[in-house]
Amino acid sequence: MAPVPDVFDRGASVRLNETEYQVFINQQMVAATEQPPSPEGHEIEAFLPLVQNAVISRQMTEAVPEDKMLQVLEEDPPETVDTEMITFALEARIPGQRNQGPAGDNRMKEVVPHFRSSIDHPEHPGEKLVTMGKLYDNWLNFYIYARTNKVAMARLIWFEKVMDGFKWYFGRNGFKVYEEGCTIGRQRLEIDGITVTRYPVSYLVRTDDTFHYAEQELKYLLLNVNVQEE
Repeated sequence: MAPVPDVFDRGASVRLNETEYQVFINQQMVAATEQPPSPEGHEIEAFLPLVQNAVISRQMTEAVPEDKMLQVLEEDPPETVDTEMITFALEARIPGQRNQGPAGDNRMKEVVPHFRSSIDHPEHPGEKLVTMGKLYDNWLNFYIYARTNKVAMARLIWFEKVMDGFKWYFGRNGFKVYEEGCTIGRQRLEIDGITVTRYPVSYLVRTDDTFHYAEQELKYLLLNVNVQEE
């Protein structure tokens, strides 16, 4: 995945001031809400590469040498901690809530898939390809590791700014991201014989997991169910 341009790049040939930057962000977020559902869905597995890409892009903005770049890894805890590291873990995943009435009223979990879209089947003329989707609320923890408390705190704040700065990027890729914050506090761990500091920071990420079926497949399924019941 190619690094996404960091629009807050102070070293870019065309710089954005604070107002221009906010206008850009607003435009991207509006475009994200107006875009049609992705035929591939927005499963949570696709979110981590976006975060990794944002972290790399911000470090490129800051002119960090490639061999010194901070890594975002999926395994926690890491086997070793050289200087700093960020890891990722899915803590909870439940069907998303959706409104059935006025805002704030009649909220219910989307426990079954719902219709998303219907298009002409690309391979079978005259047939429709139906997309169904199911919302999920995913609670993710990112763990900030460093040798000292001071460095870990600074990196935690840096990471929060990256997540805020690239929220438009996540939105354009179909993910709604809400920070839950650092609610657990500092932890001291021993890894590979070395005592390190770890700060967890939590995010709620809304995804829309989709699947597809053709009309003929549904008819075949229903026919077989009827035959078995007779």
